[in-house]
Amino acid sequence: MNTFFAWIANQEQYIIRGISFNLLYVITSYFIIIALVRLYMNRNHNTLKLLFIAIISVQIISISTKYNSNKDAFIIFHKSRNTVIGKKHNTTFKVFHNLDTLSNYKSINTYVVANYISDITEDTIQSLHVYRDKTVLLIDSLGLYNIESLSPNYVLLRNSPRINLDRLIDSLHPDKIIADGSNYKSYIARWEGTCKKRKLPFHQTGKKGAFILKD
Repeated sequence: MNTFFAWIANQEQYIIRGISFNLLYVITSYFIIIALVRLYMNRNHNTLKLLFIAIISVQIISISTKYNSNKDAFIIFHKSRNTVIGKKHNTTFKVFHNLDTLSNYKSINTYVVANYISDITEDTIQSLHVYRDKTVLLIDSLGLYNIESLSPNYVLLRNSPRINLDRLIDSLHPDKIIADGSNYKSYIARWEGTCKKRKLPFHQTGKKGAFILKD
């Protein structure tokens, strides 16, 4: 028997992966189980009505979840020593990164499953991203940002650029400064102090999690 079950466990075709099951699904699933048990023990109109309500609740949650998952989003993930950016459009997801491989990054896998994404593409990191009417400028270790007529809404600092943040703020006038996991902690602390002094919002992905723009 042990040999048989070991053989079953090693068959990839029997393993179902990437199932999205959020908290609302869990609650309604328990609701259905309770309704079925009550219907088995006491078959009357009220228990049958309870089961129908549970089934309808699951359908409503399913429709609502799929509707919300079709919304677009722009995400700057946190990854130590790396930069990972995602652009979601309906059920497609494009990831800009400098990782050796994307498959082992659990945050991406979790996001893909939770948002019912069916198509993933990869690309190298770009210095400028546009989402809706917002622009995100990336400044890397080279510290180059003198772009004429550009006033980005957000500035992402990556790979510990040696810049004068006060001068950058005066030049670009961003709405927020973002620092991801690719930067030295000492640099992040200095930037955070500068933004606090300038009363400019500062988002550190290591503390606040992923930076997300969405509908």
